[in-house]
Amino acid sequence: MNAAEVGREEGGTMDKKIRLWGSVTLVGAFVCLSWVVFDIFAFGHIKARLHLPAEWGSLQQTLGGLVWIGYLVFFLFHIPAFLTLIFRLQFFKTFDFLQGSAFTLGLLSLFSLLGDYGLLNDIGKETRLTGQPQTEWNVLTVVLAVHALFFLLMIVLIFQTFRRLKR
Repeated sequence: MNAAEVGREEGGTMDKKIRLWGSVTLVGAFVCLSWVVFDIFAFGHIKARLHLPAEWGSLQQTLGGLVWIGYLVFFLFHIPAFLTLIFRLQFFKTFDFLQGSAFTLGLLSLFSLLGDYGLLNDIGKETRLTGQPQTEWNVLTVVLAVHALFFLLMIVLIFQTFRRLKR
């Protein structure tokens, strides 16, 4: 086997890795985007009833639990997303603006998940003490937008990658 054949064989393996992890990431991105939409509505519902703890029922408890599950899904999504970005970088050997933006937003989104945990805990504590914690809700909304931008950017990047692989 000469060097050209080895190169083609390695390229085919990397092509398969990119397609596999890209597909997993694409499905995950659509799931996460759907969960962002759910979180927006759940936050609106919870925020409207947060100052009325006597009226809290099983629906609010369920929504709160689903929001936490969503953040776990967001966290787990970052694994295939970063693998896709790494394999893409290895295969194409270029680091363009779109991929750089995806890495940056991905890291920001990943680290923001820790902040989201703190914000949600602060909202619960501050509600018991002072009533309505508006600042935390605003920050949580901005951070949710960062997550959504990362998911959208990954979708665009994966479609671009699949298109480049067809060539």
